[in-house]
Order: sequence, then C-alpha cells, then structure tokens
Amino acid sequence: VQASAVVVVMRPTPTRGAYALAAIAAAAVVLRVIGLTYGLPAVYNPDETPILNRALAIAQDAKPQNFVYPSLYFYLLFVWEGLYFVGGRLLGSFSSLTDFQTAFFTDPSGHFLAGRVFSVLCGTLTVVAAYLLAARLYDRPTGLIAAAAMAVSPIAVRDAHYVKLDIPTTMFVAFAHVA
Repeated sequence: VQASAVVVVMRPTPTRGAYALAAIAAAAVVLRVIGLTYGLPAVYNPDETPILNRALAIAQDAKPQNFVYPSLYFYLLFVWEGLYFVGGRLLGSFSSLTDFQTAFFTDPSGHFLAGRVFSVLCGTLTVVAAYLLAARLYDRPTGLIAAAAMAVSPIAVRDAHYVKLDIPTTMFVAFAHVA
C-alpha cells in the first residue's frame, strides 16, 4: 500500500484592511504629487536650494560641513541624486557627469524635482508608519484612521512638495516609534 500526501499551499490573501491602506497610500501619493513642479525652474522655498547644495557638495567632501540639519538626510539626498543621475544616464538625459553638473547650473528643475520625489516617497512611507504605530497601539481600524489623517494632513502634504528635511525626519521618527 502506498501512501500519498497531498500538500495544500495556503497563500495569504489581502484583507480589506490591506486594500484600504493601499488606497490611503495611493491618495497620499496623489496629494503629494499634484503641484510637485511648482515654480520650477525657479525655487521659491528658501530652504530647498541650500539643502540641495549641501547634499550635492558631498561629492567633493564627505563631511557636510554644516550641522544645523541632521547629516543623514544630506547623505540620503546625495545617494538619491546619484540614482537620478544613473537613471538619467540610462535614459539618455545625461551623457556624462559633466552634463549632470551643468544641468544643475543651467536648469536645475530635474535636480529639484528628484529631491521632491524623495520627499513624496518619505511622506507616503510616513502614512504607512502612522498605520503601523496606531494599529500596534490600538487596533487596525484606528491604524487606518491614523494613516488617513496623515495622508491628508495639510502640513505633511505641503512639506512633501519641497526638498526639505521635515518629511524624511518625520518618517524616521515615526518608524522609530514603530520599532
């Protein structure tokens, strides 16, 4: 007599809560992307230019030379701008590092837009962190409410439109609380 075993693989299926969180995160992205090119090629927020300058200056000196703001953000923004260069190089926007540098001085729109996209990403991840924290402290419906509140928070949405450290710092603080 041969015995045969039947193995049933159960794959977890997304719950309504996961779909709700995905919808909230998508709404957060949309709110943060609308108007992302505001003012470009001019930059009207006084914080954006010095922050991006310090981040890009890491290519010459690995020390930010300014400790008014947390240094980790400058390093992350430098890496993000490096990814922008690699993507632009692969897509043919930059034929060399010199083209990338020249673009910053002739029309810095792409550099600022790349930095702003980083803020959008961090802002959206903050929405997820708000969900995780509230769900851990209370329950999943409360987590969804917290995520929705963070997704539409006027200050969080506004600041995610700029190359500023407020949104990434908020994200790190939120994930630190989750941890």
